[in-house]
Amino acid sequence: GLANVLKHTYIGDDQQRRAAEAAIKKYERMQGYPGTLLQIVVMDRFPFPVRQSATILLKNMVVRHWTVKKKLHENSIVIGEKDRGVIKRNLLEAIVTQSRQQIRVQL
Repeated sequence: GLANVLKHTYIGDDQQRRAAEAAIKKYERMQGYPGTLLQIVVMDRFPFPVRQSATILLKNMVVRHWTVKKKLHENSIVIGEKDRGVIKRNLLEAIVTQSRQQIRVQL
């Protein structure tokens, strides 16, 4: 799943990293991707580097794709209403319950 893909973004050889980055590009277009990232962030069963990668990807996704830009291209990514709702309902709790400062500051 996504957590395994995230693991390969920071370990492994260049070929594994590039394959993981390409897989993430596909995940970005899927409904539920931001919520899945948020779940990985808050679950202590995932190793810290995986959770940190999920945090950074979630932050970047929100910054880049939260609102609809004036010029939408066919390949533009916009976080859908359902995914925005999941983030809005769960982000504060994720911040408050996060014990790792390195993750909390990214959220």
